[in-house]
Amino acid sequence: MGVMDTSANRQRSIASNRTPLRPAPVRTLQAIEDAQAWLLAAQEPDGHWCGELEGDTILETEYVLLLHFLGRLDDPRVAKAARYVRRKQLPAGGWAIYPGGPPEVSASVKAYFVLKLAGDAPGAPHMQRARLTIQELGGIEACNSFTKIYLAICGQYDWWRCPAVPPEMVLLPRWLYFNLYEMSSWSRGIVVPLSIVWALRPVRPVAPEHAIDELRTSRRSRRSRRPAGPLPPPAVSGGMRAVGGPRRTRDLPPDPARPAVRRLPSLIGSSPAWRVCFRLLDRALKAGERLRLTPFRRRALARAEAWILERLEDSDGLGAIFPPIVNTIFALRCLGYAQDHPLVRAQVHELERLEIEEIVDAIDAIDAIDAIDAIDEHEEIAAIGAPAPAGEASAAGAHGARGPGADRSGADRSGAALRLQPCFSAIWDTALAMHALSDSGVDPGHPALAAARDWLLEREVRRIGDWSVKAPGIAPGGWCFEYRNAFYPDCDDTAEVLTAFSPPAARTGSGAAAGREEAAVRRGIAWLLGMQNDDGGWGAFDRGCDKEILTHVPFADHNALLDPSTADVTGRAVFALRRLGMPADAPELARAVAFLRRQQESDGSWYGRWGCNYVYGTWLVLSALASCGDVAREPWCRRAAEWLLSRQNPDGGWGESPRSYDDPSQKGIGPSTAAQTAWALMGLFAAGAGPTGVGPGPALATAPAAAPSPATHTHLATAAAPAPATLPAPATLPTPSTPETPAITRGVEYLLRTQLEDGSWRDEPWTATGFPRVFYLQYHLYAVYFPLLALAEYHALALRAEEPQPRGEAVATSTLHAYPLAVPVRTAAVEGVVR
Repeated sequence: MGVMDTSANRQRSIASNRTPLRPAPVRTLQAIEDAQAWLLAAQEPDGHWCGELEGDTILETEYVLLLHFLGRLDDPRVAKAARYVRRKQLPAGGWAIYPGGPPEVSASVKAYFVLKLAGDAPGAPHMQRARLTIQELGGIEACNSFTKIYLAICGQYDWWRCPAVPPEMVLLPRWLYFNLYEMSSWSRGIVVPLSIVWALRPVRPVAPEHAIDELRTSRRSRRSRRPAGPLPPPAVSGGMRAVGGPRRTRDLPPDPARPAVRRLPSLIGSSPAWRVCFRLLDRALKAGERLRLTPFRRRALARAEAWILERLEDSDGLGAIFPPIVNTIFALRCLGYAQDHPLVRAQVHELERLEIEEIVDAIDAIDAIDAIDAIDEHEEIAAIGAPAPAGEASAAGAHGARGPGADRSGADRSGAALRLQPCFSAIWDTALAMHALSDSGVDPGHPALAAARDWLLEREVRRIGDWSVKAPGIAPGGWCFEYRNAFYPDCDDTAEVLTAFSPPAARTGSGAAAGREEAAVRRGIAWLLGMQNDDGGWGAFDRGCDKEILTHVPFADHNALLDPSTADVTGRAVFALRRLGMPADAPELARAVAFLRRQQESDGSWYGRWGCNYVYGTWLVLSALASCGDVAREPWCRRAAEWLLSRQNPDGGWGESPRSYDDPSQKGIGPSTAAQTAWALMGLFAAGAGPTGVGPGPALATAPAAAPSPATHTHLATAAAPAPATLPAPATLPTPSTPETPAITRGVEYLLRTQLEDGSWRDEPWTATGFPRVFYLQYHLYAVYFPLLALAEYHALALRAEEPQPRGEAVATSTLHAYPLAVPVRTAAVEGVVR
């Protein structure tokens, strides 16, 4: 990708002349300038940024299954994708959904199936290990609903054992407790086309030698079998944890400082009996299907088709993300659209745009496969002569002529590897890059920032979308995540774009240009305020999408059927509104602050829905609350800061694995990354920690004892509670005259030490979240603009610390914009309607 072209980067070395002392201003400033230069060089010619967005192997495997469905199994893409999947196999045999994670059954089944389709012999060592791991995880029956449906399309699973996804749901009136718009936007995009597929139940069988009957396990073996490796714990009864962590009071440990909050939907959705009710309903729907008691089927299919086609307008595919696009192609073909029909071709083209081809040296490819296959020399020798399982003997012979570069395993070892992105993060990356460059000192009138502003202004959403169903009367505005996705602007992107537009000096262009920007910002503010939920928080795409009872629907096991208010999105919205001049005592902000206070965990942290995980959420909430006033002396703020301090790694950085979504005891634990270290530092800055004398309250310092290792982190005690005898002394809370917080020094040193010669950073662990516990992400630019933001804030605080501050006076961290707010927001005349 052009954005990763190192030939355009400035080369330098910052690894020399290290000292354990406070980072010198010149070193920090040099690191900032080098990061700025890298980021400016990565900008596309038209003014935007778009780094790679990386997901796990379900993208490549589902792409291959789609190609099989389209009759294109001989497409070179199949061999290239299989090569990439093969490289991602764990040494023990399965496939994980994030680096360092345990094997996951659905991802592993699809990977094994695709490798068989690509010609890998089932008797090969890597296939035998994969098969054993899958069987230990429960086999095909343990897969999620969407995986079972894909397997049914390929003739590898019984359609009648898949959960019912009736298309008649698109006909349900919106006044019903359950209707299409009570699901999250991404779930609608996945489920509506999938309902067409379920109703028509197509089957494109594979050749007998490609079948995966060997992955089936008996019910008795599924009950008695123990997993070979660490597996995520089961979902908490009630479905809340499965949807994405403790966002509701009932999921948090008792906290006497926080009053109990009980809501009727939460009480209804918490009963496990609803799961039984929905299973009975699922059986009833299937029974009616078998008896052809579907009088509204034709009408439902027509409505679902129209729903899809309408949302293909002004969009890079349905929802502009991988899963709905794939399902749309399945659905269109089931409805009789020819493979060369413009609509089908357009959706296939959108998938092809997401492809990234890696040129892999043939020797490196052989070494990568041999590293997996030769875990144990004795095992390999035995496996070579081992017969294939019953029913698989013909698989090896069916692909005897495999071409140059092939070997006994059936793996094509020459050429390129193919991977796919789940979507493009263009608007998100552009807004964050602008934010980082502006806050790090690049003049808002710089040509690069001027071009980026123009690019974003051209992509403002000005049409009615799905969000209007739950927010009637709100005029369109805001921004989406991808290049084009006009039906689905979101609050997170809109808030970040507004933040990027917030520096007052940005309005330095012509009168017409400044007026155009101000009008867009006004509309964005009005739309964002109109999307605020009744609980005071913000979700991502919709208002009021929080009926927990629906998490028990059988096809909802992707753990993201809802889109409730979250602390991270709310924090970003509050921060943006404050930067744009909204008074801290405005009713909207008061409700949002109250929501954020309610969401704090007993240990002081906040859950992160869209970033991994508690480090991300804690940073965003602390930044938001600090922007609303002096918070450093508040007990809840001290708890949050002490939690961050307790999670610092011995190398000075911070990290958190996606494992914390499955096991809260792993909160804030993981290998250090540049992005997560930056989040932690910015959270501490917001809490009042920093260089000498910085902050409205006392600076925080770590205990003199050595930092705990990532595997044995313990919470530091709060100032009000005595430290247990077995723990280090509690964190000291010195006066403003105390020297700089050691943790800050070590964190900044980590960023300076790990910066690459070209001015960027590179994180190997993944730090972002798609669906908690199901799908994780790695934004390749996170490791650049977040460290740049943290170093810039540190540098500004260090300079400000040299100037005397009146005791107790809050230090402004940003200049508020002069844009007047567009309120009231619920009285605008709006044209248009959503089906």
